[in-house]
Amino acid sequence: MDLAADHRAISACRCRAWPDVFECGADSQSFRDSLVLVSTRQARQLFQCPRCAERWQFDSPSPSALAIRVAAGVDWAEFDDHLLRVRYLAERHGGFANDTCAAPRCSQPALKGVLLCATHAYPGHFGRSAPFDATSSAEADVLSTRRWNRLLPSGAIVAMGDDPE
Repeated sequence: MDLAADHRAISACRCRAWPDVFECGADSQSFRDSLVLVSTRQARQLFQCPRCAERWQFDSPSPSALAIRVAAGVDWAEFDDHLLRVRYLAERHGGFANDTCAAPRCSQPALKGVLLCATHAYPGHFGRSAPFDATSSAEADVLSTRRWNRLLPSGAIVAMGDDPE
């Protein structure tokens, strides 16, 4: 085992310089190009760093595409990035407002400065094409009830793996 070679390979890796979730842009293209495509699923691709083996999920290219670090040991086929996306969007907007989402039949907290929750304000991040899709509202209600119950009363999101009870 060559520890010096391992150290050089990891130190040349840029994975640690990136946050867990970030918007893909021109500045991230060279980072993405340094990774190896592993798999494709719907509008998302899984890449792996050839140096440190860190895995990254990238949305299909779009103006609001996100890149998300996939934790070691997580099966990408079962990877649920919903809470990571919500956390990122909440941080981007400075948290949640005291109001609920203005979308019909939605009781989720609205993002600050926006009258909608993260799912309705940014439907492209959650696999929807429009903010108000009547055909998927029942599904959205089920998903949001199951996932948003992980919010603390203060509006802070529970960290992945934490149990609020």
